[in-house]
Amino acid sequence: MENGVSKDVIDSSVHQLEIKQREVSGSGMPYGLELMLGCLPACIHRDDPLEILDLDKSFTQLKENLKTERYLEKFN
Repeated sequence: MENGVSKDVIDSSVHQLEIKQREVSGSGMPYGLELMLGCLPACIHRDDPLEILDLDKSFTQLKENLKTERYLEKFN
């Protein structure tokens, strides 16, 4: 963390995360149930559960944040 995280590592990690989040997998439970369980924390904490499902907005915000110098290192 002292030397920063490589841009290649960040880009490839975000890319893998995007693929994983958009994949409809057979993880042992119906896809609709996976979506509902993913929205549950937002419901419990009185947030908008549909915001959780808006992947494009979330990834756009993440990519914008990552343009900030040493963005990830600030959370160490």
